[in-house]
Amino acid sequence: MSAKAKTKDEIRIGDRKVALSNPDKELFPDDGITKAELIGYYRTVARPMLSHLKDRPLVMERYPDGYLGKSFFHKDVPDYCPDWIRTVPV
Repeated sequence: MSAKAKTKDEIRIGDRKVALSNPDKELFPDDGITKAELIGYYRTVARPMLSHLKDRPLVMERYPDGYLGKSFFHKDVPDYCPDWIRTVPV
C-alpha cells in the first residue's frame, strides 16, 4: 500500500453526486496533471463532446499505474456502476 493516504471526494454533476477517489493522483506526471484536473477539463468540454458520443458504445481502458504503465480493458460492469448509466452486452 502506498505511504500516501488515499483520499476520496464527491463532486456534483447536474443533480447527481459522483464519488471521486484519489483526486490528487497524478495521471500525467510529466505535466503534473491530476485526476481532479482531468475531470475539470472533461466537465469543460462535456457539452460538445457528449453530442458526439451519444448512443455510441464505449469501452474503458484502465491504466492503474499511469499512462506509461500496463493497461487493461475493464470488460465487466462493476457492482458500483450507477443505475443511471445505460449498459448493453457487446
